Amino acid sequence: MPKALVFEWGPKAEFRMALPESREIPSIVIGRESGRCDIVAPHEVPGRQTISRTHAQIFRRPNGYWIEDLESNNFTFVERQIVIAPTRIEMPCNLRLGEAVLRVHSEQVTEEQLEELSPRSVLEMFETSEPTKSETLPRLVWADARHGVHEQVRWAAAMQDVLDVLVGASRLRQAEAQLGEVLKIHLNAQRVSVALCIESNTIKEVLMTRKIKPSAAQSIQSTLIKSRSEIRHFPVDEGRVHVWGAQAFGARNQGYSMIVVCHPTIPEEKGEIKSTTGIVASVLKMIDPFVGALRELDQYQTNELEYVVQEPGPKMERLCEESGYIGHSPAIRRCLYKAEIGATRFLYEVTPKDGERKLPVICLLGESGTGKSHLARLIHARSNHAKGPFVMVNCAAITESLMSSELFGHEADAFTGAKKRKLGIFERADGGILFLDEVGHAPLQLQADILKVLDTGQFSRVGGEQTVSTNCYVILASIEHPLDLLKQDRFLEELWYRIEGFNLTVPPLRERIEDIEELVRFKLARLKAEYEKHSPSDCSGLTDRVTTLLKGHTWKGNVRQMMQCLEAAYALAPQTAQQIDVHHLPEAFIRELGIGGEVGVAAGPELDIEKTLKENESELRREYYVRLLARYKGQKLAAGRHAGVSHPTLQAFLKDLRQWFAHEASPAQQHCIRQWAGEYFHKIIGETPPSTPEQPEEFESSVGLSMEKDA
Repeated sequence: MPKALVFEWGPKAEFRMALPESREIPSIVIGRESGRCDIVAPHEVPGRQTISRTHAQIFRRPNGYWIEDLESNNFTFVERQIVIAPTRIEMPCNLRLGEAVLRVHSEQVTEEQLEELSPRSVLEMFETSEPTKSETLPRLVWADARHGVHEQVRWAAAMQDVLDVLVGASRLRQAEAQLGEVLKIHLNAQRVSVALCIESNTIKEVLMTRKIKPSAAQSIQSTLIKSRSEIRHFPVDEGRVHVWGAQAFGARNQGYSMIVVCHPTIPEEKGEIKSTTGIVASVLKMIDPFVGALRELDQYQTNELEYVVQEPGPKMERLCEESGYIGHSPAIRRCLYKAEIGATRFLYEVTPKDGERKLPVICLLGESGTGKSHLARLIHARSNHAKGPFVMVNCAAITESLMSSELFGHEADAFTGAKKRKLGIFERADGGILFLDEVGHAPLQLQADILKVLDTGQFSRVGGEQTVSTNCYVILASIEHPLDLLKQDRFLEELWYRIEGFNLTVPPLRERIEDIEELVRFKLARLKAEYEKHSPSDCSGLTDRVTTLLKGHTWKGNVRQMMQCLEAAYALAPQTAQQIDVHHLPEAFIRELGIGGEVGVAAGPELDIEKTLKENESELRREYYVRLLARYKGQKLAAGRHAGVSHPTLQAFLKDLRQWFAHEASPAQQHCIRQWAGEYFHKIIGETPPSTPEQPEEFESSVGLSMEKDA
């Protein structure tokens, strides 16, 4: 008996159709138009057609049967899975074309049955039968179809982004951070935390650092240990937090677990949670093979680093202790080791040739607040130019019109107001070290001039013809990587090739969590000594909860931001408090952590109903303008345009604000102003404006120039 492909319609398979598998046709087209289809399925619900004229086609390949949707109006499904691209089908299976459900399978039939079940005879049966009632078939509406397509596209986009992360990741922690950012986008969440390779018996501690309550964390740990490789979903805190976890699937990952902690933007419905769980499950299954490789790579790199001892020497240790450079984590120790190598071996005296001298240069990279300027001072102190001056300039703080004059100096009468000769910082740093911070903010033409000085050690003052030589070491620093600035046409390509020889990345605080407790002890000891003179305090440590919060925070501002937070908390804590608790932390930090409800911190500015309306309005106005000016880096014109007020109005407000801050504000109010203004406090509250070139002493203080000499 020949083998045939059998199609069945209806709840009771009352309509059957068969085609021999040996039939020599490229494909089997299914639809409702008899002239163009091999199988005609004229399913009509009263009032509308649910199957397109040519709806789908089934074709055979060496590895089995495949189905493809022919741009139908009501879509094609295989076992409830929408067909977007050609899809392989396993026999038997259920196909849904519009609202018609077909069961397809392969069976042995006789020649008589083949003739009886030919497509023509079945078409006649359809024409003589009553229309199928829509109630007997699963209903498919446009909203469901669109939702299905959306979920498929969402899944595909998430998988592509995750694959891009895994291919580019070189460290396990790097992959965790990048996956958190990717899932944050695809899961529409406030924040997502990913831990890919944690020991199963430490799941509770890891979850507690992600702000999961101990009881819930313990329950999740117990369930995951028992569930083996099954992916489990745990709604926590009444659905405000969702946790997914599983034991690792691969053999070499046994004993480890993977977890994803998601804080959604809005509470999700049941269907959305099911879809999100599907995406997370696919992500965890995809990354599992990579986790073992990344863990082994981490171990290899750790072993390699242990083999090549990367520890700073005794002299560098002493300099760190004297200057207060804290840190014993592997990341910061490697950084100090490389800094000492740079100071002692890379920065060396170059013999002049034809009057030209190539200046040694080091490039420091790292996020804001990581301590690049502090590290530059350590390099200066450890180098053979330690007895020379250390000159520091922030290129972002100097206007373009004055930058050439500051770097190279100017002759008398070189421009209007230049009454006498002025030495540039390259000249003043002769015999020492010049630290150029934020060099990417310098215009490209000036970067070309800097490159020329680095290559020759020579320059000319503005308005002068005499060539001046300098013998200084140069340290350049940048928050943004020069390669990223190159793509934005903000960095000179030739300058990058000149400085890339020895570049050193200062690790962010999140990569040196082990140093946080030591940094806290150092800062509190210093604060206690400072406050002892005018406001003695018994505070000498942090509660365990605050320590956990500090270690779990991302700290975008790194050490600088954490130190500012500790300083504010120390001031807010009562003098009799033995430890800093959560409710002593700054309100902005508490709101950022999302724990305002736990400690009674309002989401916005607090109003005091005991005060008059005018007094409350004044406080809100002060906060608004100070925050706005800080956002625009103290630029009054830009802030005024944003607020919709004139420049004289904003100037008058700032004058009143400075008077109020100096004579009427309480210590708590002064602290709030400092917190809102951040690093731009001195620019907002009474900083003297930059002076003209004929007053170099005042200008130096305004742009952040400093020069130090050892005794």
